[in-house]
Amino acid sequence: MSASASSIADAATIAATADIEVEGENWVGALQNAAVKQGSPFPVYRFARDQGTPHQPVFSCTIELAGHTAKASGSSKQSAKRAAAKQWVDDLS
Repeated sequence: MSASASSIADAATIAATADIEVEGENWVGALQNAAVKQGSPFPVYRFARDQGTPHQPVFSCTIELAGHTAKASGSSKQSAKRAAAKQWVDDLS
């Protein structure tokens, strides 16, 4: 199995584990726990303020884990991070 195929398989296993273990809307915790169980490092999160006014900012979060990247936006860094973690799992489920 090539390195990229191995990364995709690892990412799919992490996503399946996170999808099973999510409690409520804690996608970030479920994803991090699933990564640790599979022997992967924690996900890498990158934030940017995309747009919006000072009173209604829009943040984006890009998450990288096991060779897969997902991006989502939200009205706070926390909501963007949560949405990106969910998107990461959804992309591979």
